[in-house]
Amino acid sequence: MRFIASIPFLIAEIAAIVTSVSISTTSSLKCEADNCLRAIRASAFPTRPGTADCSSYFRAIVTPTTVTISQTVTTITVTQTVSTFTVLPTTTAPTTITAFKRKRQATGIPTSIPAYASPCSGSSRYESACSCIGLTRNTITLSTPTTTVSVTVTSTTTQIVATSSVHPFVLQVETSGGTFYGLRVTEMGAYDIGLTASRSDALLFYFNPNDGSWVPEGYPGVITTYDFGMSYSPLFITYNYTPVNCTLDGNGVMTCTSTRFVQFGTYNNNYSLKLGTADTDWAAIGGEAVTVKAVFV
Repeated sequence: MRFIASIPFLIAEIAAIVTSVSISTTSSLKCEADNCLRAIRASAFPTRPGTADCSSYFRAIVTPTTVTISQTVTTITVTQTVSTFTVLPTTTAPTTITAFKRKRQATGIPTSIPAYASPCSGSSRYESACSCIGLTRNTITLSTPTTTVSVTVTSTTTQIVATSSVHPFVLQVETSGGTFYGLRVTEMGAYDIGLTASRSDALLFYFNPNDGSWVPEGYPGVITTYDFGMSYSPLFITYNYTPVNCTLDGNGVMTCTSTRFVQFGTYNNNYSLKLGTADTDWAAIGGEAVTVKAVFV
C-alpha cells in the first residue's frame, strides 16, 4: 500500500525531469543572446547600423579582370616613283586586326568587423551572429571593364608609273675578227663593258628617257667614263663618274661622247669595249676602232 501511495509523487518527479529536458533541448536550437549578438542587434543599440554592417560584411564583390582590346590601325602611305619601262601593281593594305587578352577575375570578400562588435571573438562568431538576425552572404558581380590599346601599323605602297615605252637592246660590235656583243666584266677593280661572241650572254641596255643616260638593265649605275690621262677610258657601270651621252641613227648606229672621249674601240684582242679620243692608237693596246649598234630585242 505504501508503494501505491508513492506513485503520484514518482509521476510528478518524472514529469519534472521530462520538462526540464525538453526546455534544455529547445533552448539549444536557438541563437544564444550573448554580448556578440546584442552588439549587432539594432533593437538593443539603435544608434549602431548592425543589420546594415552585417549585410555589407556578407556582400562578396566579384570584379572581373580588365579585358585589353588591341586594335591595329593601318595607315597607308603611297609613294609614286617614275620608271622607264616597268609597272608594278599597287599593294593592298592589310585588314584591321583586333586581338583580345583576358586574365582571371578577382573576388573581394570583407574580412574586418565593426569596432562595436568587439564582444565577438572573431569573424566566425560575427558571421554566426549576423546569421542569427536573418542575413546571408550575397555575391555581386561587377560589369567587365575594358581598355583599348591602339597599335598603328604603317603600310607603304609603292606605285610605279611608266612615263614612256622603252625597249631594251644589246650592243652589237663589228670588228675585223667578227661580231661581238657587250656584257658586264670586271676590269681595273670595277665593272665595265666587255665583249662576247655569244649573243645569248649579251647584257641588255636601255636609254633613260628622262635624262638620256645609258643604263645596263639589272645593275645599279649608268655607263660612264673616267679620265685617267690616257687617250681612252673603260665604259664603267657606276654613278660615280662622267655619264656617256649617245644618239642613234636610222640603222641603230651609236654615236657617243663623254668629255674628250668620242670614239669606240676594242682593247686586248676584243676583251672589252672602250671610248677614246679621236686620235687614239687602238692598235697600240691590241684593238681597233669599231662601229657599235643598238639592236633592240
